[in-house]
Amino acid sequence: MNESFIGAAPQPLRVLRNDAIVAGLVLLLMLLISMLLLNTPARGAIGPMLIVQALMLVLRRAAPITFAMLAAVNAGSSVSSNAYGIEVLTVGVIVLISIYSVAAFAQRRLRFLGLLSLPAAIVTIIGTGYYGWFLPPMTAPTGEPIATPPEMMEPELGALLISAGMVCALYLAAFALGLAKRGQLDLVGRERERANLLERDAHRLAELAVADERTRIAREMHDIIAHSLASIVTLSEGGRMAARNDAELSAELFAKISESGRDALGEVKRLLRNVADVQDDEPARGAADIRALVDRIALAGQPLTMHEFGVTRMLPAGLSLAVYRVAQESLTNVLKHAPGSRAELHLDWRGDRLDLEVTNVVEGAGSVSAPDGRGMAGMRERTELFDGTFAVDRVAGLFRVRASWPLSAETPAAPSIDRTDHSTSEGQITP
Repeated sequence: MNESFIGAAPQPLRVLRNDAIVAGLVLLLMLLISMLLLNTPARGAIGPMLIVQALMLVLRRAAPITFAMLAAVNAGSSVSSNAYGIEVLTVGVIVLISIYSVAAFAQRRLRFLGLLSLPAAIVTIIGTGYYGWFLPPMTAPTGEPIATPPEMMEPELGALLISAGMVCALYLAAFALGLAKRGQLDLVGRERERANLLERDAHRLAELAVADERTRIAREMHDIIAHSLASIVTLSEGGRMAARNDAELSAELFAKISESGRDALGEVKRLLRNVADVQDDEPARGAADIRALVDRIALAGQPLTMHEFGVTRMLPAGLSLAVYRVAQESLTNVLKHAPGSRAELHLDWRGDRLDLEVTNVVEGAGSVSAPDGRGMAGMRERTELFDGTFAVDRVAGLFRVRASWPLSAETPAAPSIDRTDHSTSEGQITP
C-alpha cells in the first residue's frame, strides 16, 4: 500500500474494508442492470467480468496505481474482444474512477500517471472507428457474423474527433475532481496535524509549568533549610564548647539556636502557605467542604449549581484535600475568567471512581481567556498524585474541567450521607 498516502494512515485496513463494502454494492447494482437490460445468450458471460471489475474497486484508495493498471488492462481486453452494451459502459466508468483515484489518493509524485491512459484512449477511438484497428469481425451474441453497415466503413473524421474530445473532457474532469479531493484531504490532514501539535505543546507547557514550580519550591526549601540548619549546627557546637567555661555565653548561644529554629519554621510555613494557599490556623479542607465552598461562591453572586450522585465515601486525608483543591481552583477560574456565567459542579461517587466535573458557559468564541498554566498544572499534579486523570476542554459552548480518581472497594461510606442526587442551586442545598 505504499503507493498511496492513505496506506500509511493509522487504520489502512478500515479503508480496505469500506471500499470492499462499496465494491459489493456496485457489483449487485451492475448485475441487476445487466439482468434487466441484457437479454441475450451471452448474458451469463457478463457476470464474471462484472465481478472482476467490482473487485478492482477495492484497491481504488489503498493501491490506486495498481487499480489504474488493472483498469487499463481491462479496457484493452474489452476492445480486443469487441465488447458492447453494458460491458462498454462499465469499462468506461471503471477507467474514469481509476483516473480520479490516482489523482486523489496516489502519492504526489505519482498522481499524473492517471493521465497516461488518455493518449491510448484517443488512439483507440480513432483507430477502431476510422481505420478498423484492433477490432475483429463483428458477430452477434449467437456467434453469427454481422455485416458492417456501409456508413461505418467510412465514418466521418469530425464525428471521431468529437468523440475523442468528449473522452478528453471526461478524463480531465475526473482528474480535476481527483485533485480537488486530494486538496481537501491535504487540508484535513494539516488541520489534524495542527491539532495534534497544539495538544502536544499544551501538554509540554503543562509539564514545564509543573517542573518550574517544583524547582522553585525545591530551591526555596534548600535555601531555608540549608541556611537554618548550618546556623543551628554552628551555634550548637559553640554552645557545647562554651558550656564548660562560660554559662552566660552558653545560654546566649542556645537562645540564638532557638531563634534560628523559629525563623526557619516561619519561613517553611510561609512557603507552604504560598504553595497551598492556606492560612497557618486554617483547618485541613476535604471533599466534605465542597458544598460550603459552593455556598460561599454562590453568595458572592455567581450563578452556580451543584449536583452530587451516589454514596459519599470517607477518603484519605491527602486525596480528600486534592479533590477539594481541584474544585476550588476550578471555581476560582470561573470567577476570574467568566464572572457571571452559568456554572455547574458535578460530584459522582457511583462506581469505583470519584468523578469531579466543573463546567461554565462560554459566551462567544473568544470572550473567555484560558486560565493560567500554573493553576492548571497544579490541578493536574494534585490529581495524578493519587493515580487520577485530569482533562480540560471546550465543547458545545462550555468550558469543562474534569478530574477522576480511583476508589478502593474498602473505602467506607461517610456517616449519615446517602444520596442519589442532591443539588445545590445558588448555594442552597435542595433535597
